[in-house]
Amino acid sequence: MPVILVGPSGKNYSKLSELHGKTVGVVRTSKYVEQFDTDNAIQKYPVNDYVTMAKMLAMRRLDAGVGSSMGLFYGAYMAGVKPEDIGVPLVLGSNDFILFVSKKTAKPETTRALREALDKLSASGEIKQIMSKYSKSFSLPQR
Repeated sequence: MPVILVGPSGKNYSKLSELHGKTVGVVRTSKYVEQFDTDNAIQKYPVNDYVTMAKMLAMRRLDAGVGSSMGLFYGAYMAGVKPEDIGVPLVLGSNDFILFVSKKTAKPETTRALREALDKLSASGEIKQIMSKYSKSFSLPQR
């Protein structure tokens, strides 16, 4: 899944170094891509979720936000943020999608069934269709 960085509308970044000294929203405890995670010249501001991040971007309370394209776009959709309220995304890299399951309540057969279902959805391409349903108003720049 693409990891993107996006500013409020009118703030389009073309490289990571443009964010030195700026405040960038991050979902608490998340890791994105190494060049961003280890860049100490960027002030990282922890937020609870992508909905909060999208609202803060639209209100211009952050210089940028970083996250998975799906997380940021769906968070913006859920927050009522329109595509024109945020800038053009800068793709920083990609990261694996992770599904978390509670260690307390997960049963081996449930975990196995989830893994099989995800593998099947990925192999058929259906997972991309499902994801695009939730981010169809937003898009990544085409190269």
